[in-house]
Amino acid sequence: MKLLSHFKRIKTCISDVNLMIYLIIQLLLICLCLSIVYFVFIGVNLLDLSFLPLILQGLAIILLTFLTSYFMIIIILAFINKIARLFLRDKEGELTGFETILWTIKETAWDIARLITKKVVLLPLFPDILTRLFGFKKRKGVSIMADLWDLELIDVGRGTLIGTNAMITAHHIRGGKLYRKRIKIGENCTLGILSVVLPGAEVGDNVMISAGSLVPANWKLDSNSIYSGVPVKKVKELPPLKE
Repeated sequence: MKLLSHFKRIKTCISDVNLMIYLIIQLLLICLCLSIVYFVFIGVNLLDLSFLPLILQGLAIILLTFLTSYFMIIIILAFINKIARLFLRDKEGELTGFETILWTIKETAWDIARLITKKVVLLPLFPDILTRLFGFKKRKGVSIMADLWDLELIDVGRGTLIGTNAMITAHHIRGGKLYRKRIKIGENCTLGILSVVLPGAEVGDNVMISAGSLVPANWKLDSNSIYSGVPVKKVKELPPLKE
């Protein structure tokens, strides 16, 4: 369902290129993941596990296949994502033609990696590793439990907390075209659960955004303030944090 919703988002932003290209990209990446699982399973079956009881042999094959496949898939998807990002060069503004294809490859690889990781216990144990592999530059004291899109275009300052199921996306669709713009979130900020930050937004230092609030595209929020609402409005000023 996650991949289907991602395809629907892409479909709404592409008007002048054959939509089958994007479906093919997704299918190819999914097939690549399934192929990795298959070949890992074949390789694990070649191991000599005769020293184990028969039941444990089966469990060992399943466990080794699962773990090895998972790490190989994540590494390969991160590599594909990295190559696409290198060609895009963190471009902001309108994406056209081949740039949109690269963006689709990049975000679909990230989608699949997120989807797989959410199904295993590794994400809660190592919450930062996955986002770093896919382009997010993490600073000291940052805690993120949100859904991020266009990771390389999201700057988050030190000591900032982003709540569960918040969404930060550095791309949007306007007039049937795909646009990207960097998002900047300052230091020591708190974004509540289910809050949304859209492309081009700039959040100052020491800002609190309440749960379920929306920061529209290109809006700038003053430092040392509390914001709430859809769209957000300043509801209170805060004293500056002492260094």
